[in-house]
Amino acid sequence: YLTGLSWWIRKLVKLFKISPIEEYIVNGNQITYRQYTNQQRPSVDMTLTLGQPQNISMRGLGTFETVVSLDEYGRLVTRTKKASGEMVTTGRIDSQGQLELSILLPTGKTCRRVLKRVQ
Repeated sequence: YLTGLSWWIRKLVKLFKISPIEEYIVNGNQITYRQYTNQQRPSVDMTLTLGQPQNISMRGLGTFETVVSLDEYGRLVTRTKKASGEMVTTGRIDSQGQLELSILLPTGKTCRRVLKRVQ
């Protein structure tokens, strides 16, 4: 069980770190995330609506269910479920309008990333 989850987490973190450009767009209660390996075509392009579970398919990762919600402190909480387990990502918008993500890794360490807001 943990081996499958660890592999999936490592694959997800590796996928999101290899992209030279990441961006997000907030439009009402929807958040669009895009990741580019070249300027012409995003390799990842997904739009999530707060409170609505969505099934997402990504090359190399398969299909998983993702739900974005707000916690009592106003932070974005993303729960990503796959057959092998669940990953929880917490995000907040900082004072410059950038999205700061915290991901709890299976090793107990926290991975932090900041995405630039483009719109």
